Amino acid sequence: MKRRSEEIKEGGFLFNEKDNIKMDLKYTKEPKISYIDSKNKSCEYCGTLKIDVEILDVFDLKLCTKCKIENIKFITKTECKNEYLLNDQELKNFPCLNKPNPRKGTWNQMFLYCKSSIEQFAIKKYGSLEEISKLKKQKECEKLKKKVKKIKKLVKKSKTKVVISQIKEKHKHYFKQKGNKGVCDCGMEIEMTTL
Repeated sequence: MKRRSEEIKEGGFLFNEKDNIKMDLKYTKEPKISYIDSKNKSCEYCGTLKIDVEILDVFDLKLCTKCKIENIKFITKTECKNEYLLNDQELKNFPCLNKPNPRKGTWNQMFLYCKSSIEQFAIKKYGSLEEISKLKKQKECEKLKKKVKKIKKLVKKSKTKVVISQIKEKHKHYFKQKGNKGVCDCGMEIEMTTL
């Protein structure tokens, strides 16, 4: 049960102080650029005092916005999987920036990873970038073989369907005599003469 001292009366409604603080924190945003304080001194590359807080929080790198654009290359989750053959379990261990999807806002968020750290991990896992490219080629060959096998199977299946349908559709002509002509149900006509 809540104590009366913890509740605040506002406009006829009772609010909990803790809820009020949470609501205030929800709508306040931190500035994206931070000036010098005890935690961060200056940019690692140019020495500027303005540091990008987002990069500092996520990747623990002291960089300004200019140096961030020039020195850090970001790679999406899909590219990590395709280019460096990493899986979701391995990518969970890396810090990433969550951004709204630029193609469509209702789609899943875009996860951006630091390319250099992903590349280092992939080299540690597979040995070298050449090994990764060999493995990618092998996977592509396997995919191609599977596609060819599937297409051959579909072609064979469609051929058997055609043969079966041709067997079922054999037609025998039964002619009915109408004057000098014989007429079949399919529309074929022949001339008949009596001897």
